[in-house]
Amino acid sequence: MNEELKRIKQIITQNLEEKHEFIPHETAKIKGFYPKQTQETGFLFKTFTLFWLLKWTGLSEGDQDKVWKALDDLAAKRQIKIFRCEISRNLNVKDIGMIAEVGKAAREWGLGSPKIIHQFFYWEPGKALSEADFSSGGKTVFQPSKAVAELREHRDLVFRRRFGWRDFEIEKQLHLEKLEAESELNKKIERIANWIKKQEEGGRKENA
Repeated sequence: MNEELKRIKQIITQNLEEKHEFIPHETAKIKGFYPKQTQETGFLFKTFTLFWLLKWTGLSEGDQDKVWKALDDLAAKRQIKIFRCEISRNLNVKDIGMIAEVGKAAREWGLGSPKIIHQFFYWEPGKALSEADFSSGGKTVFQPSKAVAELREHRDLVFRRRFGWRDFEIEKQLHLEKLEAESELNKKIERIANWIKKQEEGGRKENA
C-alpha cells in the first residue's frame, strides 16, 4: 500500500470513529465479554457522504477515486461493512450517501443515560469481521467504487430518459457557432444600413 492511500485510510477511519450510533442487538457478540443484566452489546453504525469524505481528506471531486480506493481496500479487508450506498433527493446530485457498520460496543444502564463501557472498530488490529459476518444480511457492498459507478450510470440513464441526452461539448460548439453567425449577420446589417444612408445622402445632394 502506498503512503498516500495509507494516509487517506487513516483520516477516514479516524473520522468514522466520531459521532457514531450504537444499535443494540443480541447477535453483536464480543469475544471475552459477558454482559451483566444491566449491560447490552450492539453494533456501531456511521452515516456519512462522499462530500464528507472529501472534506475530511482535503481532496477535490476530481480526486475522489482516491477515496473510493481507500473504501475498496477497507471493504476488501473486512474492516468496514457498508450496507447502504445511495443517491438521495436530500443530497447534492453529485453526492453519495452511505451507512456502514464500523464496530461493536457494550453499554451499561445506570441511573442516568446509558454509557459505553467497551468498544472497538473493525480496522483495529485483530478486529476485522469474519467472512460470514461480513457477508451476512445480504446487503453488504463488497466494492464501493463499483456500486457508486452503477448508481451514477442508473442516474444518468434516468436523466437521459426524462430530459433527453445532453452533450455539453457539442452544445458549447453550437453556441459558439451561433454567436459567430449572429456577429456576421450584424456586420452585414450594418453594411447595408451604411449603404442605404449613403444613398439617401447622395439623393439629398442631387435634389439640393
